[in-house]
Amino acid sequence: MSTVKTPIHFTYIQQQFLYHRQFFQLTSLNNELFYWVLRLSV
Repeated sequence: MSTVKTPIHFTYIQQQFLYHRQFFQLTSLNNELFYWVLRLSV
């Protein structure tokens, strides 16, 4: 058993950060797809 414990709020913030980062990557990917669809449709 390790004596050093990670504070629960820290792990929560880390999870939120990971979630938002994934969401941001998804939206940027969608923006890129949207951009290419516009380029090709013109």
